[in-house]
Amino acid sequence: MYADRSDCTPFLVSACGSGPPGTPAVRPPVATPAPTTTVGLRLPLNVYLPTVGEQATGEYLVYRVQQHCMRGYGVRYLPHLSSDYIGTTVATWREYESRRYGISERTIAARRGYHLGEKPSETRAPQVSTALSVPEREVLSGRAPDGRRMTTPVQNQDVPDGGCAGLAERTVHGDRTAKAQRGYDLVARLRGEAFDRSRSDPRVAAVNRKWSSCMRGKGFTYRDPDAAIEDPRWNLLSARPSRAEVAVATADIA
Repeated sequence: MYADRSDCTPFLVSACGSGPPGTPAVRPPVATPAPTTTVGLRLPLNVYLPTVGEQATGEYLVYRVQQHCMRGYGVRYLPHLSSDYIGTTVATWREYESRRYGISERTIAARRGYHLGEKPSETRAPQVSTALSVPEREVLSGRAPDGRRMTTPVQNQDVPDGGCAGLAERTVHGDRTAKAQRGYDLVARLRGEAFDRSRSDPRVAAVNRKWSSCMRGKGFTYRDPDAAIEDPRWNLLSARPSRAEVAVATADIA
């Protein structure tokens, strides 16, 4: 596959043979995994993305730089932000990822229905930018309400390009932010396409039919797990699930 093995990149190293130059690697077939749970699910395409811990840490650091920058302009921003944000965000993302094919944790379903698990009571959400005044949002974004770049000093200081938000992105992620984002967007698109193809797989369709039949036996009519989660009766943004939602989610898990 490669005339010169020095061409091998970290992401392509598994394709590099150990034989003579120009000899393609011969790899034995790998059996399709048969996981017993989707908790901790890690898809092959995930190797091209930061881990959830890396993503959460990067997001926290961006918020920290924004906070420090805004303080320099006399703005108290993100007053509740702490390093606890990392752990809470990781837990939420991992649970969300585990639901790629539907809910998978019986204890959460029994308490929360289709809602995500409860966050620790001491965790407080960071302040959102919409809570800021118009002048404060201008400092954060570096843009006036009409979209033009900020050129008027604030607190006798020039506002950085892109505001405190732009400064934070450059500080944490460097100058490769745009390229990295294009890469992440590509992986997200490929993941979505792979998921859509999997839904049309005859084996998946057969399992969904069995699931739907089982649910009918419990008094609930849904074509597949997604239809149960997306039932318009559920308000997944509410603090607590309804009894009906918990009943359906519990049957779903069973």
